[in-house]
Amino acid sequence: MDAVSDSSITVKSEDGYSQTYAVNAETKIKRVPAPSADGSLATPDGGKRLKPTDGTIADIATGSTVRISGVKNGDQATAERIVEGAGDHPGLGLGRGHEKGHGMGHGKGHAK
Repeated sequence: MDAVSDSSITVKSEDGYSQTYAVNAETKIKRVPAPSADGSLATPDGGKRLKPTDGTIADIATGSTVRISGVKNGDQATAERIVEGAGDHPGLGLGRGHEKGHGMGHGKGHAK
């Protein structure tokens, strides 16, 4: 993430695309617990993975890894949801192509 303020966040993807999103009172912000020093997901005493917690834009620092979903109206993009720390460990992905019936329909198929 390149820049953050009380009213906006600017992010740059790995391929170099940059986008500034407006942040408002409706923007939902979550924080994902950081992984342990050995790289495994942080867990409480019970051994279950910690759940994301609510956060604020003030919790996000320049240079943090974030995932943002939002809407664009003309040249203006507004963040609907920001997840801080989301890139620090593997996630569930988009749910596409991992099991039967979840693909995008671009496969060659199987002939019998």
